[in-house]
Amino acid sequence: MAATAGGGLRLAGLGVYRIDGVNGVGLALFLPLAELVLVALAEEAVFRGIVFGVTERAWGSRAVLAISALLFALAHLPNEGISVLAVAAACAFGLLQAAIYMRTRRLWLCIGGHVAWNYSVGQVSSIPVSGHAVTSGLVRGDLAGAPWLTGGAFGVEGSLVSLVVIAIAALAWLRLAFKRPAGRFRHASMNVCSPVKGEHTNKA
Repeated sequence: MAATAGGGLRLAGLGVYRIDGVNGVGLALFLPLAELVLVALAEEAVFRGIVFGVTERAWGSRAVLAISALLFALAHLPNEGISVLAVAAACAFGLLQAAIYMRTRRLWLCIGGHVAWNYSVGQVSSIPVSGHAVTSGLVRGDLAGAPWLTGGAFGVEGSLVSLVVIAIAALAWLRLAFKRPAGRFRHASMNVCSPVKGEHTNKA
């Protein structure tokens, strides 16, 4: 949510996000939450649950960060308005989510962050979410300007500004994850040997 707000404020400061007013708060503002929760639940279960777990056991923690983030980005290729910047931003977001999961081992935290991101972009700011148009959100606003700044039809997630903000957040969480990871933390090259329980060493 903080990354979204930071990106939105910067876009507004650059003059590419224009606010025309505020809509009333009603049931329609909250109805999309059910769909957003299901989407976030499915994506996080696949990329941070299954892919992360399988890859980490096979190749270690460093490999899982790159692979899960890349697969998450590639999953957005069919979306409308996809661009190189959009793929890079999706990869950065996947890296951010993977770092959060590596640090906390809390899948619900990743799901909550994912829902918060999509909801604040779409239902609060009235901006397309990963190429999916939003009819009306809390704030009546739109993006106008160069596609590398606005993200074009893909939405703010395809903006260079968002890419930078997400990348900074990802680097901060990566530093925390590698400094003090939670749960299993493996490197593919790590080989730890420990004596078998009950085994005794006999001296000559």
